[in-house]
Formats: sequence, C-alpha cells, structure tokens
Amino acid sequence: MSVTQEFSVKVGKVRHAMSVRLDMFNFTNFIDKNAGRQYFFNFDQAQVLSFEGFTGTTPRYRFNQPANYRVGVLSDPASRWNGQMTIRYSF
Repeated sequence: MSVTQEFSVKVGKVRHAMSVRLDMFNFTNFIDKNAGRQYFFNFDQAQVLSFEGFTGTTPRYRFNQPANYRVGVLSDPASRWNGQMTIRYSF
C-alpha cells in the first residue's frame, strides 16, 4: 500500500517540488497480527516430490501435499508489517 502527496512552490522562474511518500508492506499483518504470516520449510524438512518410476522413458513424479501447511517454520521478520517514508526534492 502506498500514499503519495506532492507539494510545489514557484520561486522566480524555478519550480521547486517536494513529494512525501509512505509505503506499507504486509498491510494485512498491520490490521490483524495473525494475518499475513509467512511460513517456510527448512532444507530437507519436508519431501514434497517423490519419484514414482518410469512410464516408458518418461519419469513419473508424485506431489506429496503436506497434511498441515503450518508445520513449517514461521519467518518472523518476513511476517511483520513495516513501512518506509520517502521524501523527494525536485528543482
């Protein structure tokens, strides 16, 4: 989510402009602390693809859907909301 406001002033023949911008990342986590969480699996924690064999010369694989999507590790820094403010001066 982003909000921008621009201001300008003309001094003599030169136009000076300033814009202020606020960017918010993971806005859903800002509204509800349980929303917008990001989970991931550590390396070799879950096997999501299994080799089944061959059909002729074509390999067959099977997707193993995890029974519980929340078995992964919660990425705390990626799950928090954060924002940044930018001030830009143009002349």
